[in-house]
Amino acid sequence: MDKDHKRLLRQLLGINATIAACPIVLGESKACSELFPILGGFMLLVPLPLFVLSFGALMWTVRHGVVFYRMTKMEAWWWLSGPYSVALPLAIMVLQLQQSITHVLAPFLVVAFLTALSCAAWAFVTLYQVVASRSADLTVGRKVMLGLVLFAALLWLALLGGQGLWAR
Repeated sequence: MDKDHKRLLRQLLGINATIAACPIVLGESKACSELFPILGGFMLLVPLPLFVLSFGALMWTVRHGVVFYRMTKMEAWWWLSGPYSVALPLAIMVLQLQQSITHVLAPFLVVAFLTALSCAAWAFVTLYQVVASRSADLTVGRKVMLGLVLFAALLWLALLGGQGLWAR
């Protein structure tokens, strides 16, 4: 792996971390606004525009990776859907943000559902390629990506289950 490819992966990880941080900051803004009103107001105004800008930056970076760094389109598809479909349900469960779902985190949850569906479709296509094609093999990177998709599926099942999003 050359230096430019490592830099591209660091950029993708950083952008995905920013995307994942936006709903967390917004979910925690209510508790912060009671103690620090100015900081709480800032936390309410910044995450949504930053989320939109970060998704735009992610799309641009992935396209740049495909065009200039020979990233496969399947890998690009995963970078667009995989990390967020893992990060949001994990953050909701770890930080116990279930009470914020209906109001504050609703736009983020819609995007997370769409990315989770895209991630599931990516997993089926990848597995089909490995089974049907004699030239495609299951590399370490694909194994990690498929493992994260499975982890995301388990997180979504736990959230949507008995003590998840809809149980209060």
